[in-house]
Amino acid sequence: MKNRTISFLRTSSRPIPRILRMMKVGETLGLSPEFIGAYRENNLPAQDTWEDITVKRVGTYYPMLNGKGVASYLRGVWNFNRAAYKELQRSTPAVVHVSDIESFGASFLYTLRHRSDTRLLY
Repeated sequence: MKNRTISFLRTSSRPIPRILRMMKVGETLGLSPEFIGAYRENNLPAQDTWEDITVKRVGTYYPMLNGKGVASYLRGVWNFNRAAYKELQRSTPAVVHVSDIESFGASFLYTLRHRSDTRLLY
């Protein structure tokens, strides 16, 4: 593995505590962690830090699924996966970790294309 980056994908604005713990483990293994999340709240910057972790947000804003607005939710998931795939192409991580089913599409397609260079964790 040339690149020593581990990317964590999740359709939330910030990493949850479980992801933060896994990022710390990745650091102890010599990997450089990055979190790729979605815009789930209004007026969030494209990149900021959360508990000393760099958080990148991709795609467009879309609200939580609450029984209404299913079409806008599906459109938001599609936009997130498309933008996350582009971000994975740009950063070329050695390991991709996915923690929810909504972000699985981008990571699966990316690891299929880069099968010999990238590992997928779900």
